[in-house]
Amino acid sequence: MAASILAVRGSKGLFLVNGPPSYQPHEGFHSTSADVKTCQTLMSVSVNDGKFLAWANTEQVFVVEVTTGKVVFEANAPKVAALLLSPGGSYLAAWQRHVACTIPGGLPNMHVWDVKNGKKLKELVQKKQILWCPQFTADEKVCARMASQEVHFFEDGNFETIAKKMHIQKVVDFSLSPVNKPPYHCAAYVPGTKVKPITAPLMCLAPR
Repeated sequence: MAASILAVRGSKGLFLVNGPPSYQPHEGFHSTSADVKTCQTLMSVSVNDGKFLAWANTEQVFVVEVTTGKVVFEANAPKVAALLLSPGGSYLAAWQRHVACTIPGGLPNMHVWDVKNGKKLKELVQKKQILWCPQFTADEKVCARMASQEVHFFEDGNFETIAKKMHIQKVVDFSLSPVNKPPYHCAAYVPGTKVKPITAPLMCLAPR
């Protein structure tokens, strides 16, 4: 069984700590970007294997390989309020609080990066934090996000092209099946009214 490693934010900042029986600081993790003065309590772990950990300070976002403590990704992104690592740690999404400005539509405040090459794949305006967070299938082949009364689907890391859309009036939430191979499915939630029951349409995302 692999030794456990814990991420802890204490009085001096963010640390990686070896699990039992030692509980000693991870020798490979040294980062002034995790100092208590700047480090926020925002963390996200790749859920497939826990291999990667993401965090943010007041100016940047970071991804570290947990076993080695090595920072494998960093990007400028001030005042990030929420983070998400994709299941395998290939993509990092971040949301900043929306700021009103004179630019039509506003400044982009949601960003998606490729962790391996550091390239920003997508940026857009997402005013509300509610439902900002994209969802991925376990194999990271499909990503979905809510956009008004639609769920948009992106495939194979191409965030410039919407591969499919799920348009449902008055939809307030959705869930993408976390499977690691096709067929993929997505369920949406539409609240009921006095004259209509709750509905949960299910869409099969057949591979191309």
